[in-house]
Amino acid sequence: AVILTLLRLGVAFIHPHLISSTTMISVRSSVICCIVLIAVVALVHEFASSKELTKLLRSTVEVEGSTSIRFKDNHHLNNGSDTSTSPYPQEHFCVEWKKEDADNRTIQPVDEWFTHHVEYNVVSESDSEVCFERDARSAKSIMHLKLYHNQFQTGCQAVHKRYLWSSGWGADFKNVLGGLEEALEDHHVPFIMSWNPVYPKGWHYAANKGDFSNKTCPEADLTCYFVPYHPCGKDNEITNNTVGDPNGDLDFPNNPKGLHTYQYVTRPLWWLRRAIFNYVQEQNLQLTMGQCSVIHVRRADVVMHGSNSRKYYPVKNYVDLLPQYAKDDHDIFLLTDDQNAISEAHEFYPNLKWKYIDRPRHNGTSGGWENQTPSRNPAGEVVTILGTFEMVKNCVHFVHGAGSFSDLIWAYMQTQSHHSVQQHLVDRGIPDAFGEHNTQSAEELKAQLDQLRAEKEGGGGVVEEEETTAEETPAEEEVEKVEEQPEEPTAEEQPEEEQPEEVVEDEQVEEEQSEGEAVEGSPEEAAEDEVPAEVEAEQPEAVEEEEQPAEEENQEEEQQQPEEEAEQPEGEQQQPEADEPLSGDLNKLSVQDLKERLELAREKAEKDGQAQRRRRLRVVEEDLLWPLGPTLETEMGR
Repeated sequence: AVILTLLRLGVAFIHPHLISSTTMISVRSSVICCIVLIAVVALVHEFASSKELTKLLRSTVEVEGSTSIRFKDNHHLNNGSDTSTSPYPQEHFCVEWKKEDADNRTIQPVDEWFTHHVEYNVVSESDSEVCFERDARSAKSIMHLKLYHNQFQTGCQAVHKRYLWSSGWGADFKNVLGGLEEALEDHHVPFIMSWNPVYPKGWHYAANKGDFSNKTCPEADLTCYFVPYHPCGKDNEITNNTVGDPNGDLDFPNNPKGLHTYQYVTRPLWWLRRAIFNYVQEQNLQLTMGQCSVIHVRRADVVMHGSNSRKYYPVKNYVDLLPQYAKDDHDIFLLTDDQNAISEAHEFYPNLKWKYIDRPRHNGTSGGWENQTPSRNPAGEVVTILGTFEMVKNCVHFVHGAGSFSDLIWAYMQTQSHHSVQQHLVDRGIPDAFGEHNTQSAEELKAQLDQLRAEKEGGGGVVEEEETTAEETPAEEEVEKVEEQPEEPTAEEQPEEEQPEEVVEDEQVEEEQSEGEAVEGSPEEAAEDEVPAEVEAEQPEAVEEEEQPAEEENQEEEQQQPEEEAEQPEGEQQQPEADEPLSGDLNKLSVQDLKERLELAREKAEKDGQAQRRRRLRVVEEDLLWPLGPTLETEMGR
């Protein structure tokens, strides 16, 4: 109408003799209509952006010609301030959904919108709606915007391609994150996942490994579950020029940047988001905020990785690392891929309040090599994994062993801001936590459990024995148990009369080590080999009585005190801090106290001259700085 009116007015001014009176009436009518239309649009815009009218509207937004998104009550949650002048008028909005949305695995309009609006986060979910809120200033959103720009706005003439693995969830995403990082920082081209020509049929979390049955979607790749992460076409059909090594370096979310990268590439499709919501509601574990602890017992094929094999630890080793108040009061959320671990937990600790997910699991090594989907339902396994990440956020303690999946759980537990979270590693301080010597660990565990059963029958039960031992153990050894996390059950049963030998001057210890003399009660070879402090965690799990002296010697080396602390009484409360500056509950200390502890630990490490101890110090320092936030990071000058 506007264009036609302008044409008519132009003709009227240039050649007025060509315009009849009827035409002029039509022109005047068009002008009036345009003015009225503009006025109506202005009024609607003014009132529609106000808080009062917006609450009454149920608007419909078209996304690139697709069907409409069901927006619900586009109200602003900004403390009542007016957002009508904002370039993003919908800073906060909610979208309707229903339970049946989990059954429709096609791309939805909201998925297309979310693909290109990476600065929005989901802030709440309920049975009826999902609410989004814009956040363009956080480190997470800034990282997402950088990744989005590199993936979608640099063109597809060249790409960085990597082969999609079918290993564990954590290992697979190590590869994905490494590719995203390399494409962003080194090549400035989009990153895509492709198929290895030798193994081209699909990702085992989207189709069963072996026969590739029960596919989640025809592509059987990441796009079955997550919004598109690049615009270059189907992963298995891209033939563009490639740059970089398809088997390049790995990265992982052991820092905020890595976690944000993982969150970018795993933004769930609408159906998956609803399926996760339904799953968490159906499990109904009722893990109260701040009143639960998580134990992750990883077994299955970890003993089948050759030189990278890990150990089967008994459930007792994990439970021992929990503080007593957590054992008494907390729900214990047991995560494991081994059904035997659940039976073991109930057998030896029937009085703990165990919570776990009822799902198919292997029994020990019964699943074989990298068989991560015992249910033969890949989509169900993915929903379980992502649902678990949501449920653990309520808990405050996490006990686990080394592993990339545990790293992800730990990262998700720290994303909430309601409470601090403490981490306890069952294999921390063990130099050879990975190795071929662990390939027989399943058989060793069986023998160790038989021994524990015999002790239970003769001594009234494992839990009662633990409580008695805790009363007899000096304060510094109890702290050492939490900090170093030994594997053996007798590591905490050191006699009290041996404690004075640990309080020695540094010069005396160095002189004894240089002369090759064994500490009283320890094997001679311990002094000759200069066993590092962490070796106490290497002791065999079926511990004999004659091996206790070796553990005592290692604790003496680990707990060398400053000279001025040598005169402290045995039971004094300050002794653990002097023995080991990084022991105890570090999360409760101030920044200044942590700085002093770290400085003291550095001095001790340099004085001892033990390379492995210095390496452990760096690991502990790294663990401290991220969970305690940017303030500590700034104070430490990192």
